Amino acid sequence: MLRDISTRRKLFLLCSAFVIAIAVAIYSLVAEKLIAIDFASKELVGVRYMESIHDVYVAIVTGPPQNADAIIESLDNAEAAFGGSLQTKGLEQSLAATLRRLWSGQTQGASRLNLVAEALDKSRDLIRRIGDDSNLALDPDLDTYYLQDTLVRQIPGLLARLGELRSAATARSDNAGLVALTAMARATTEEIAKNSASAYRGNPSGGLRRSTEPLVAVMLSSVTAYLADVDESLAQSGELDSPTSVLLGTMPRRTRSLRGAPGLPSSRSF
Repeated sequence: MLRDISTRRKLFLLCSAFVIAIAVAIYSLVAEKLIAIDFASKELVGVRYMESIHDVYVAIVTGPPQNADAIIESLDNAEAAFGGSLQTKGLEQSLAATLRRLWSGQTQGASRLNLVAEALDKSRDLIRRIGDDSNLALDPDLDTYYLQDTLVRQIPGLLARLGELRSAATARSDNAGLVALTAMARATTEEIAKNSASAYRGNPSGGLRRSTEPLVAVMLSSVTAYLADVDESLAQSGELDSPTSVLLGTMPRRTRSLRGAPGLPSSRSF
């Protein structure tokens, strides 16, 4: 069959096959790069949205801020700018409504502490949705995967448990509930420690360990000391001491400082 084809046509067919093979290879490469760009773009959207939640966390646990309206407005603006692709509108609106009630000045005592716990829960839910839908929770690298899991899931969960523990400790109506909350908080601190060890193992340069290990150690030791105080208080059936508010006030600043730690990828920080 090929004998009946002229040399010119044979050369044309060979060149065409060569060009098609190159075109397929280029198309595959471009498609792969576009997928990677889209993945990274979603991560950046998630990071920018999470920037607005830093001040929310600090304000929740340290008391009514003077710029409460500005913090809520910043959260609303972040939702308007980045929330469309993350399906977070309902979660953000629920959190904003809770913050307005919390910072309205109309709640005191146990009611206020219940609102603090509720706000921490809703902040955790919002962060987890952002982490899931922005791909932050799906990071393919070992070190940043465990770092993101800690910052997107474990630390918000720990803060939520501590908020519930603080509220329950004030009411002191259910010691069994306090024991359960203490156990869950302690389990979360252990998970954070394991995640940190895995992240350090996946970062051969050691930059991640140098940047974050001292901060994580301070945070975990603070939580561990507080939970030990809770255990002692339960054993003595006494009142919980005031370090609750101190712990909850300093922890967000310590975790927040992870964002600016040298050696951490700036686009993958909580």
